[in-house]
Amino acid sequence: MEVLRDLNAEERGAYFRGIHAIWGGGLDEGRFQLFQRRLADAREPGWRTYLLKKAELAVDAGVDAIAWDNMIGHNSGLAQLLDDTQRMAERKARETGRPKVMVYANIHIPPDRFGMNDINEAIWEEDGKDTPGVWNGNWQVGNARKIKFLVGEKQLWQPLKYENDVYHCGPRERCIPSPAEQKLSIAEAYAFGAATSRNIEGRFLSALIKGEPAAQEAWTAIAQYNHFVVEHQEMYHQAEPAARIALISAEPHNPLADEFLKQSVFFETKVLAHLDKGVPLDRFKVLVMPADLPKLSAEQKARLDAFTAGGGVIIRAGKAEPGIATRAQAAAGGPRLSLEPRGYVLGQLSRKPDGRTLILHLLNYDHQVPAENVKVRLELSGLVQDLSRWEVKVLSPDAAQPQFAGLALHGNVCEFTLRRIQHYTAVTLSARPAP
Repeated sequence: MEVLRDLNAEERGAYFRGIHAIWGGGLDEGRFQLFQRRLADAREPGWRTYLLKKAELAVDAGVDAIAWDNMIGHNSGLAQLLDDTQRMAERKARETGRPKVMVYANIHIPPDRFGMNDINEAIWEEDGKDTPGVWNGNWQVGNARKIKFLVGEKQLWQPLKYENDVYHCGPRERCIPSPAEQKLSIAEAYAFGAATSRNIEGRFLSALIKGEPAAQEAWTAIAQYNHFVVEHQEMYHQAEPAARIALISAEPHNPLADEFLKQSVFFETKVLAHLDKGVPLDRFKVLVMPADLPKLSAEQKARLDAFTAGGGVIIRAGKAEPGIATRAQAAAGGPRLSLEPRGYVLGQLSRKPDGRTLILHLLNYDHQVPAENVKVRLELSGLVQDLSRWEVKVLSPDAAQPQFAGLALHGNVCEFTLRRIQHYTAVTLSARPAP
């Protein structure tokens, strides 16, 4: 096999006249100089063999997982590389008797290529382009929206790991998000069904090694929230969405999804190109279809016809049509949340598979101003008929004993007042054992 080497001047000239690399799908001269990535084509068997041999040596050395990063380029070649990697990992497990290593890849979010993830044991996506928060009056919920979209693209059994490569302060190599941003990023991901990963290369890592206060404070915040998640992992492990409303999205950007999130509408995203993935359609009562969807294929139309034939309701949202959230909630007859004052707080509701534990996640996106004296009204229609024998607990990584008052349980409605939501508070409702 030919040994990899840097391109000579003639080869570089040929490349920039139109030969495209895997990474970036074609780089301009400036980006080539900046990143100095190897140029290769995954359609070439020799290159795949070279990469696969490197992965095999890593397995021989005892790694637990193989992760392919930035799989951008020719879909069929990259899909073949993933398939070859899985086969190699399975063969190694048979030969050694050791557990099979996990295989996953950073394929990115576009629906037309996300199907390559189907053979991966986990989903890892590096698609965060801003930090959750309120920036100059703009309530940024883009990561929550993207996580919901990814959940709708993947198979239910696949765990999801989500990462930012750009923060609000800039590229991750150049800045250190504040402690509040670190905390909210972790809480947001876990509340919506993902785990977080972060790359602290560059500025953050350098400052941490040098003991700079900003880096140490951010690192402490990360540790604080990670410890909380581990200590209360039962709230996140095998937790399922409790929503009875589905919103169809053709692409990750969907203004209606942002609106639903900010109004604490309990919903999940169904990705138009992957209606067979994510939470099954028949678990929902209402399906909301935005006005700007592309024309449906015969298969997609058949799935929606089956949904309505089974008693499902489809609401078609007109452009800039007000009141869609209220209409969807009324038609769904499912759980609903009211927050007063709402401020920049939103909620997400999940439940354990046995239906005997519900978890309400409350996130305050205002980094500077805690939400205080928030009156919470949670209606659990379709989930619980009588809450009289249910126990309510309030937990937060921001306070050892979060204060709440005025707890009232009547029928399927739970009401109480939270004294303070700094960044993140979780409320669990659990059915007591029968006497």
